[in-house]
Amino acid sequence: MVDDSSKTPDSGLGHETESAQSPTAINDNLPIESQNAVDSHADDTSDSGPLQTGLILIALALSIFLIGLDGTIVGTAIPSITQEFKQLNDVGWYGSAYLVTTCGMQLFYGRLYTIFPVKICFLSSIFIFEIGSLVCAVAPNSAALIIGRAIAGLGSGGVISGVFIIQSYAIPLRFRPTTGGLLGAMEGIAMAVAPLISGALTQHVTWRWCFYINLPLGGFSLGVIILFFRNPKNQELAPLTFKEKLWSMDLLGLFLLVPGVICLLLAMQWGGTTYAWGNTRIIVLLILAAALFSAFMSVQAYKKTNVTLPLRVLRQRSVSLSIAYAFCMGGSIFLVEYYLPLWFQSIKNTSPGHSGVMLLPLLIALVLTGVMTGFIVTALGYYAPFMIAGSICISVAAGLMTTFKVTTNHSSWIGYQVLFGVGVGMGFQQSFLAVQTVLPQKDIPIGTTAIIFANNLGGAVFVSVANNLFTNELSKGLHQHVPAVDPALILEAGATEWRDKVSATILSEVLTVYNSAVTRTFFVPTALGCATVVAALLVEWKSVKKGKVAQEEKHVSPTAGSAEFEKICDSKADETEI
Repeated sequence: MVDDSSKTPDSGLGHETESAQSPTAINDNLPIESQNAVDSHADDTSDSGPLQTGLILIALALSIFLIGLDGTIVGTAIPSITQEFKQLNDVGWYGSAYLVTTCGMQLFYGRLYTIFPVKICFLSSIFIFEIGSLVCAVAPNSAALIIGRAIAGLGSGGVISGVFIIQSYAIPLRFRPTTGGLLGAMEGIAMAVAPLISGALTQHVTWRWCFYINLPLGGFSLGVIILFFRNPKNQELAPLTFKEKLWSMDLLGLFLLVPGVICLLLAMQWGGTTYAWGNTRIIVLLILAAALFSAFMSVQAYKKTNVTLPLRVLRQRSVSLSIAYAFCMGGSIFLVEYYLPLWFQSIKNTSPGHSGVMLLPLLIALVLTGVMTGFIVTALGYYAPFMIAGSICISVAAGLMTTFKVTTNHSSWIGYQVLFGVGVGMGFQQSFLAVQTVLPQKDIPIGTTAIIFANNLGGAVFVSVANNLFTNELSKGLHQHVPAVDPALILEAGATEWRDKVSATILSEVLTVYNSAVTRTFFVPTALGCATVVAALLVEWKSVKKGKVAQEEKHVSPTAGSAEFEKICDSKADETEI
């Protein structure tokens, strides 16, 4: 049955003449309804044996761990880096350079993974990431470190996408909830241990080992994928010349999208901090971002084929809702992970390292719930209920965090963290699973990268929104209640050193104002959590087991041109959608 389906029209082998004319255009023009969606994954059994599949999963998990570690390990090392380079003004760029290149290239990787072999794209991404890490490790000055972070970010976008895309080929659909939960757990574990690893390396060796550590970890993943992962037989690679591949990469879209993302992220990074929102630089950046994004979407609509983000994919209800869900979910997660440690440091007077330890309840709950949810979805088949339940937990938990007081005890902040972690664990992976379920195999790279892009962009945008809310609330509160204190002095001092700038007689008043300003930021993830509830309620109820059941019942291969198969899809539609 597998051999028969590999010669079907869906594989492209049965229409060589037609494909040779414009294979990519033909694929892009197929409407979602004709691409079999859930049932196109019916015979998606992995070609690898159990040992090979296990090693591939370990390599993918290690890759996720690597990216999660790199994204958070730098924060603890920044004091040591600035002490060596004496460039305090560059601190913001250590994170921004990484984020800009990661987000800017994210959607483009989706196109690359559809045109070129998955294995080559993934290996190239890891290699680029490793080069960036090496540049950071040996950087002689701050500028070189920023360049290295930009290169690493360029590779990380392809690594994150590649992990979930390889999973979609190597793991049958019905088992992806379990493996997805395990892969998601690795990022949570990386976030939990990153401050500890960074602190130990910085204190006992050098901050450069925060980047050197990426080399052996990435090298292991490279070796395993090279040796054990074979490029999927069912990846539909059109027989194009190199020139045709360049044309099908949507270079025009790339030249519009990447500058648009850069302009938006720079405006978000600088607005309200480096420059006022009314500053000409910020206004110009926002106008350029809007113009470039509009031009990008116009190109996608006009060309229709050979595009980065086909509108036919966005028209699929579950895809567009999952992108919105990921955008809001990403904003919620980034905000809580950013401002909860800030609350610990500024209000509870803990060190940065200890605040990372105090965040463990959230991360442990996230990891355990993510793994358990994966097993449950694999058993039940439906992921939509967990999107809904997770969104509700996030909304309630973030809302409870707005009630934090200076005197809030550990039982409250631990309990609220656990509830938030449970919500993220239940819901985070489901947006990936939704697009992998409703889209045909050839569109999964596009859907997956769109989800990751939305997640990262949501974090970047709403962290800036919350930062401006925090700054405004703190300034307004100090002016009203402690007019003798200069807000700029408190803001410049940072979360752990502002206490040294005020006298003991007014410390409690300033502490109350500071607490109010931090807790106000939690209204943003509360609102975003409510938005994810709406998106989750509207997502189609599809079963990851449905395609397999349909095929076993009718004993047919899932071919796009099969009339019998289309009848099966129609007869089962009511059972797979609500």
